[in-house]
Amino acid sequence: MNKNKVMKKKKKGFTLIELIAVVAILAILAAVAVPRVIKYVDKSKRVAVQTEASTVYNAAEAAYNDGKLEIGTNTTGGKNTFDDIEVSKAVETLKNEDLLSNTDISKLGTAKNLAELKKIISANEADIQVNNKGVYTGIADPAKNN
Repeated sequence: MNKNKVMKKKKKGFTLIELIAVVAILAILAAVAVPRVIKYVDKSKRVAVQTEASTVYNAAEAAYNDGKLEIGTNTTGGKNTFDDIEVSKAVETLKNEDLLSNTDISKLGTAKNLAELKKIISANEADIQVNNKGVYTGIADPAKNN
């Protein structure tokens, strides 16, 4: 009778080989998926920089057309162009005029003037260089990649 009870009990659980097979499959999936995820994260950082540049540039252009953003003069006394306006000055004016809010220009990093924002906007997304925090550091020279 005791022997019958033991025979009736079914084996439960997985064998070591089954567990190793599952771990191997998960490792293969991770090896394929992780590089793709990293690529998408990097792309999203570059797109965020382009979007921020576009927001600031378009707001500055609208403010300039409404006479709320002045160009100023350069160091030699000549008149600057719209694209010569410094990003920080443009953002400060736009925020003071309530034309721009919730804007984190820290993503624009080394961009100094509106001309550089224009380059960021028109650049191929893949050529925009950002650091690991998603801050703009420059635009790659396509000629050097060939």
